[in-house]
Amino acid sequence: MKQFLKILSFFMLLLLLTAETCTDGPVETTREDRLSGVFRNIEDEFVINELTYETLNAFGKRAVQKLNDLTDYLNIYADTSLSEEFRFQAREMVLRTFNSEMDLQTYFENLSVFEDTTNILLYFSEDEGVFFTDIDSIKTTELFQKKTISSYTGKLQFTQKIFSINSNDTILANIHKCNIGIIVSKTEKQFGNESQDVWTISFDNIE
Repeated sequence: MKQFLKILSFFMLLLLLTAETCTDGPVETTREDRLSGVFRNIEDEFVINELTYETLNAFGKRAVQKLNDLTDYLNIYADTSLSEEFRFQAREMVLRTFNSEMDLQTYFENLSVFEDTTNILLYFSEDEGVFFTDIDSIKTTELFQKKTISSYTGKLQFTQKIFSINSNDTILANIHKCNIGIIVSKTEKQFGNESQDVWTISFDNIE
């Protein structure tokens, strides 16, 4: 990771110093200021311990996008026309959306969907019905609050619809109003041979 930052820094330095200018004195000062800003921004991104209002707001928007992404992954996981490998990858992405496997299973139970772990497929109800799902009416019900030195929590509410598919028709089989917790926390990530704590977002406390 340090090597990557060095390469990035040298690239930015080269870009700034080779830019064409008409004068020397004032422009050199501007270049130095800009270069210092680059270094500060790179460093702050990794060492900051407390998130700003603007950053938390950005994470809130990311949470909404993450819910929409979750819908896509669920529909891939439930699609019998796709390969097992593709459905397996979708299942992995669904799991990464949640804070734990237990949170994921609670979410499935609330929606009345079940996993066939042998064939890697997601079904609606115990009758193994084929389905697709959609999410709408997403709104923030709790703004982010600092929970610990390295985590923030908030809450979203949304409506999830399950459409059952059979040979004759597609019907709206289930509507579930969900409340879901959002966690923004520092997680250790591996970058080559080095590790670094970075801020990540996931869901838990599904109701």
